[in-house]
Amino acid sequence: MISRLMQTSSSQGWIRRLARRGAGLTALMLLAFVSIASVGAQTGANAQTVVPAGRQAKNIAIITIPRMIDATMARSVKRRLDVAIAGGANAIVFELDTPGGHVGAVLEICEMIKTCPVKNTVAWVHTKAYSGGAFIALACNEIVVGEIARLGDAAPIQIVSRNGQQELKSMSETERQKMLAPLLTELTDSARRNQYDEKLLQGMVSLGVELWLVENIQTGQKLFIDRNEHRLLFGEPADNEPLSFMSAVTVPSNPADAAPVAPEGSVPAGSTPVQGSRDFIPAAPNLTGELARAVSAAQDLQSTRPVITDAEKGKWTKIEKVSDGKGLFTLTESQMLRYGVGVKSVKSQEELKTFFGATDVVRLDESWSELLVIFLSSSIVMGILIVIFLVSLFVEMTHPGLVLPGAIAAIALITLIVPPFLNNMASWWEIVAILGGVVLIALELFVLPGFGVAGISGLLLLLFGLVGLFVGQSGTLFPDSPRGQSDLFTGLTTIMISVATAGVIMYFVAKHFGSIPFLGRLVLTSDGSSDDDDAGLLSAMDVHDGSGVRIGEPGVAITPLRPTGRVQIGDRIHDVVSDIGFIDAGAKVKVASVNQFRITVEIDRS
Repeated sequence: MISRLMQTSSSQGWIRRLARRGAGLTALMLLAFVSIASVGAQTGANAQTVVPAGRQAKNIAIITIPRMIDATMARSVKRRLDVAIAGGANAIVFELDTPGGHVGAVLEICEMIKTCPVKNTVAWVHTKAYSGGAFIALACNEIVVGEIARLGDAAPIQIVSRNGQQELKSMSETERQKMLAPLLTELTDSARRNQYDEKLLQGMVSLGVELWLVENIQTGQKLFIDRNEHRLLFGEPADNEPLSFMSAVTVPSNPADAAPVAPEGSVPAGSTPVQGSRDFIPAAPNLTGELARAVSAAQDLQSTRPVITDAEKGKWTKIEKVSDGKGLFTLTESQMLRYGVGVKSVKSQEELKTFFGATDVVRLDESWSELLVIFLSSSIVMGILIVIFLVSLFVEMTHPGLVLPGAIAAIALITLIVPPFLNNMASWWEIVAILGGVVLIALELFVLPGFGVAGISGLLLLLFGLVGLFVGQSGTLFPDSPRGQSDLFTGLTTIMISVATAGVIMYFVAKHFGSIPFLGRLVLTSDGSSDDDDAGLLSAMDVHDGSGVRIGEPGVAITPLRPTGRVQIGDRIHDVVSDIGFIDAGAKVKVASVNQFRITVEIDRS
């Protein structure tokens, strides 16, 4: 029995050892499973965040372009670009939400992007990049798109002012071709730099671009072809083919503005260049001829676009018809991704960080001073500043020595001149004309008798200078371009309204100067005069015949002459002007000159 008990105890110990080994083996298997799962998850995460070496960036600078593009925006972009480069940015993102802007400013920004030492440049279309915004986006190495992104509609337009409203003006074919040349040059260069289809981009700036999307059967390469290339590959296209997307605009109401359609069998000049040449490849008949030669001459990069010939028949399959050429191309988010213009959809700044594999993101917005320049350059604000300047100048000249009105006039003048100058709306001649006009008017009032050549010349210079602030860089003072005419009309209208408003205020000030709060307290009065009676230089220049007053006749200043005041000559009191400098009250004076406008006196030293 003892033996049986020993056998039972031995069996139980073996079972316990086996259970312990099984539990340990199970724990090891669980640990191995968890490790494998962890490694797999980490590998999956790494696979999801793999970023191409050329795009990888630790530090990202976002330069925002949230409004119309003008000279101030171009300078702002340059400043922020320099800050990003100096700060060590590895990638620069241009966040676009703009309707476009001035051609010169747009091309300037495009050049900044292409010559930037930081080559990792990305446009974030968030939410729209119309017109000039599309050019800036295409100048970047890559484009990412927001949820409701739009890009395109970049044809040159002319805007004129009529009855205070901005209106589009139709252009002649000559004007359109002249404006298209630099735009097509920039667009073609961007396409060749960043591997966009040249013909697709041409549809953003010109009507008549009818395209189909095809794919190479062997290589999978996708290409946009025009009607002539379609004839070579697939024969004559059907008229009822559905379009893959709608263009930005429909057929123009003016038939003369519509782009011509290529007749059957015709091949636009330059549409089949030797592969690898710098020749421009037009996508529509209206982009050929002299325009195509001008664009070709300006290209530095060769085209990598395949040349479609009869030998290519059977090597391509048609995917869809893209456009009928009756409108300008405007691509949505999905279309940009489908046609290879955009590389990824990015909805937030966090997704942007993931796109680059970045750790640091800094936004560089416009500074308050740049926004202030835009505000002060608006026609309404400039009109108000003109009123302040004219009224303050009037008060200072009619009541010399007050200082404060003169200081206000100087501040208004500086505020009027500097912002347009910084915004490329003014040049040196406008500043010289305005300052020269003020000096001539002052000379006429204080030095020269009457109101003659100096006064009239001063008024004309002042007027031309103020108009020049509005005309800007459109050309000469009276340019014949629609943009120049629009600026000129805006300037003249604003100045006329401002001068009329200032005139009403001047009349009110002249009649009630002494009773106006604050202004009346600025004028020092002496015994024998009152605030209501002191009209200063305005009264001294009233038309009178100077009856009873002769040159050389003595008198006594009963008020200070600064340089206007009152003098008793004989038994009468006259409003006079000091010939040179100021004269204290009680000083003996004599009449220096008399005319129908004023009486001037000087110190009597006899």
